[in-house]
Amino acid sequence: MLITLALLVGVPLFLLLILVGAVASQTSTPTGTQTQTSTQTQTSTQTQTSTQGQTSAGTSESSGTATPAATAPPGPDDSTPVTPPPIASGGPSRAAIDSRQLDRQSQRAWSGQCWDPDQPMDSDNPERRNHYDLATMNAGSAKRLRGKVAVVHLLLASKSLTWTFGTRTDADRGALLAARFFSEQAKRYSVTDLEYTPMAWLLPTTFKLKELKIDDSSRLEDPRAMVKSALKAAEATLGETLSKITKSLKQEDGYAEVAFMLHLPVDSGAREFAYPSPYLGQLDVAVMFNEELGQLGYSTAHELCHLFGADDLYNLTRYDEEDAGDVMRINCPLSEVSVRDMTAYTMGWLDRPPRRRYKSSAD
Repeated sequence: MLITLALLVGVPLFLLLILVGAVASQTSTPTGTQTQTSTQTQTSTQTQTSTQGQTSAGTSESSGTATPAATAPPGPDDSTPVTPPPIASGGPSRAAIDSRQLDRQSQRAWSGQCWDPDQPMDSDNPERRNHYDLATMNAGSAKRLRGKVAVVHLLLASKSLTWTFGTRTDADRGALLAARFFSEQAKRYSVTDLEYTPMAWLLPTTFKLKELKIDDSSRLEDPRAMVKSALKAAEATLGETLSKITKSLKQEDGYAEVAFMLHLPVDSGAREFAYPSPYLGQLDVAVMFNEELGQLGYSTAHELCHLFGADDLYNLTRYDEEDAGDVMRINCPLSEVSVRDMTAYTMGWLDRPPRRRYKSSAD
């Protein structure tokens, strides 16, 4: 009987002890789980912070859990219209174009194959001539490509001239490609004083672009009236003449030379051109249209050479091998052209004119 009573009491007691142990074990588990969760949360946060923007898969992973990473909003498409900002009371910024615009796309545009062969014009081409003209050398607002130089890119906008994110960005890139070209070429002639500053002013204007008439050589027919009208519209927006702005840039900002590039955002099919002084008084102005970036960079450099005194070399009746590859003779990406000594002389990089087979004002 005593044995039976012991069994009746001992068995429930034994079961009770097992039950108490199980409850105690379950009660201690959350402490470990909470620590693990806290560690995982901290690790996940640290990992996401350190890898945000670096994980190409777009997720941050911690303890096997994938969490979507924050993504930047998409940038504007190349076709997105750009609205010109209002002009500040002190005028547009005179800061240089941000050099970060010289990006990978610009680097690709720097190099490539030439667009046209380096060969003389046909004998019946009316552009052919036998004389190299130095009439614009050392004249106007941009006499020499030496010292502190400001190149102001006037980007005209109006109801008939719409800029997009793509054309606006390419205008900056083309300006920077030309700046790189001149910087590299100046070193070949030991020109160490060149401080080249490209500026870009996007101007809201009332300019009305009329239909452009182009001749068989892709040149505009009588563009002088169009250029004068465009410059007048730019001056109305700026509130002062370009002559006064030139004077201000020289006296207040210390620039020795000032050149202007007038940009019209149209696919004209026409060739860019320059009006170096004295064609428009004392201003040196070139006109640019929409172009593929590589061509735009080359055209910017070519037309600027005109503004600083250089003449064309591609249309001379007598070719000289010393001019081979010159930026004024051959139409190529900027990595494939150079400033040869005749062009260098006209822009103030050499003191004496070189000998050539053709005639020039220096003879």
